Amino acid sequence: MDSVSTVAVMISAIVIRFTGFQVIDSIVGLCVAVMIIVAGIKILNETKNSILGEAPIEEQVKAVNEIIAEYPAIIGIHDLMIHNYGPNHYIASFHAEVDGD
Repeated sequence: MDSVSTVAVMISAIVIRFTGFQVIDSIVGLCVAVMIIVAGIKILNETKNSILGEAPIEEQVKAVNEIIAEYPAIIGIHDLMIHNYGPNHYIASFHAEVDGD
């Protein structure tokens, strides 16, 4: 993004220098501003999803279910939640159903 905006400003300066068409500076400035705003919205959206939470990947759910199946005392589970705490660092929580006896 930095290189694109720098090139746009340089082209604008060259156009003004050789043609005297000064309105190009405002047009290029507006285009650069729109590009920055769009990039900012994309970054904000990605960050928002990771902060508020996303649905777990089906492979993760299957992996947790396979681990739980190794414990014969657990009859079933519900309310499974998989929390993401950074790259490759997940913590799962769930309610286990066991025999009343």
